[in-house]
Amino acid sequence: MLKPVLHRVLGVCVAAACCMMAVDAGAQGQSAAKKPLLPDGYPLKPIRVICSSAAGGGLDIVTRAVIAKMSERMGQTMIMDNQGGGTGAIGINLAAAATPDGYTLLSTGNTTIINAVFNRFERDMRQTLTPVLRMNSAYYFLIAQSSLPVQNIREFVTYAKAHPGKLNYGSNGVGSPIHLGLKLIELGYGIEMVHVPYKGGAQSNIDFAGGRLDVALTAVSGMGPVRTGKARILATSSPQRHPEHPDVPTLSEAGIPGYDASNTYMLYAPAQTPANIVAALNREGIEALRSPDLMQKLSADGSVVAPPYPPEELKKLFLAEYARWEGVVKRTGIKLEE
Repeated sequence: MLKPVLHRVLGVCVAAACCMMAVDAGAQGQSAAKKPLLPDGYPLKPIRVICSSAAGGGLDIVTRAVIAKMSERMGQTMIMDNQGGGTGAIGINLAAAATPDGYTLLSTGNTTIINAVFNRFERDMRQTLTPVLRMNSAYYFLIAQSSLPVQNIREFVTYAKAHPGKLNYGSNGVGSPIHLGLKLIELGYGIEMVHVPYKGGAQSNIDFAGGRLDVALTAVSGMGPVRTGKARILATSSPQRHPEHPDVPTLSEAGIPGYDASNTYMLYAPAQTPANIVAALNREGIEALRSPDLMQKLSADGSVVAPPYPPEELKKLFLAEYARWEGVVKRTGIKLEE
């Protein structure tokens, strides 16, 4: 009489055990899915992220947001080290000379490529840096003082042609992305303006806000005068219209075909950094960029999240951008000693 009962009890115990194993396996699977795919033993210590600009600018803001999310995922601190100056050359040279072990990264914008074109570095950056992650693409806006008798880009061009050399604009240095972007506008429209170089973008923004500059090519951080009505947006520098300003044309649409002076923010590693570490950092960065709160932060800074390019594709894009800006420098004829 006890055998059937015993069999039923054993059956229940086996079933329960199987369920527990299944639940445990499921939990392990979920845990494995959330666990970062990092090489064994990496990272064992904090990762230094050299930022090629001073604190407070667009590059600094975006980089801090991205590495904070990456730190959460990897369970290791990523320390920001701002090394501005020399149009980014100081930080870039430091990163290029660092030990290629995955514990030093570089955060920089198109300044890297433009400085490389100008031969401003100790070595060829195409050989000394490895792209790790494309964080975003930041829009620039062409804005003008509201006191100018222009309402749109067409009227601006007409006015500038009628008053050669009267309008001025600032940039964060000779040969900077802003300088090259505005020089392309001069060449594209056949107008002549006066360039006023500054040691940083912040001072240029201050002088524009104070009415001492007529025109600016600026990121969202310099849009304060627009919000207060002291300036108006004429066009955007990216290939696509800005989602928050759909009525504002791109410069490509407004008479300069193919114009693109958007600023892409990137993470690089020194060349010869192990490929598995570069790939792991790339994966973790891409996952971080998919975070809704990080997307919101980037959007607030006027940025859009970059597509999830793997390292091999990033290298191709880097070389293509180098060739493009090399052509821009040749076309504009800008020299660093200006």
